Amino acid sequence: MDLLARRRMMMRVAAAPVVPIQIVENGDFATGTTYRWGVINTASSIANDNDTLLMTIVTAGSSSTSRGVYNSVAKLTTGHIYYNKVKLVTSYAGSVRLRTSSLAMMTMTTTAGVDGTFDNVKEYTGTDAQRVNIYSHYGKASTVGQTMRIYSAMIIDLTATFGAGNEPDLDRCRRLFPLDYYDYNTGN
Repeated sequence: MDLLARRRMMMRVAAAPVVPIQIVENGDFATGTTYRWGVINTASSIANDNDTLLMTIVTAGSSSTSRGVYNSVAKLTTGHIYYNKVKLVTSYAGSVRLRTSSLAMMTMTTTAGVDGTFDNVKEYTGTDAQRVNIYSHYGKASTVGQTMRIYSAMIIDLTATFGAGNEPDLDRCRRLFPLDYYDYNTGN
């Protein structure tokens, strides 16, 4: 066996599966929607529908009305880089935003009735966050009965998983983390 072949073999043996530090608890809604999830205000309601989170607008609102859901466990750290991934469908065309109280992490443009998987890699530059929000109708008025169905939501802390300066880019994240959801894991 030549030197190059031995190196390739050693790299395959040394490559262990990556266990991501994934900070959204119950982001696959396997334990319902009331565990770790809530509505931002009474303009919308949530229900568990076949292990998905179904948010429905119950009070019409202007473009400045906050409508959406939040995960009460996800904690983001200033200066860390995150891989954000959300799979959802809306009954309206518009914008959905994944954000904390101080910073937007990802804006998703939806087409009515079309399932979409949205992902990005972003450094969190806001203040340390204690929860993550998913806003529907971001910057648009809403009407009663419009829905947003979330199949899965996850945020992987790349800095905690790989170390500062070693975080993979978006293409690499897509190869490393092809599933829609990985188990909640804070690395403890």
